Amino acid sequence: MGSHSDRVLRAGLHDDPDDNGNDMNRQELIRDIKKDIGSFPNISQIAGYMGISRDKVREMVAGLDCFTAGKQKQYFVNDVADSILRMRTI
Repeated sequence: MGSHSDRVLRAGLHDDPDDNGNDMNRQELIRDIKKDIGSFPNISQIAGYMGISRDKVREMVAGLDCFTAGKQKQYFVNDVADSILRMRTI
């Protein structure tokens, strides 16, 4: 299926000159995130999945509901997918 970065490109997060209209829809993105990093990913996992910095992820998830496990903040996969899709419209 390709690397995480390839899938993020297909999700429309970055300008891809070779885009053939293969945008992931919300449900496909949720399934992909769950498969690769689980249902409650933390910032480091999201950053690795998307190929972006943790600081950028922190900006992306600001304001999202989360729960803590020790020092980790974990986010709901549906909220993460919505944030990713929102980023592509900016």
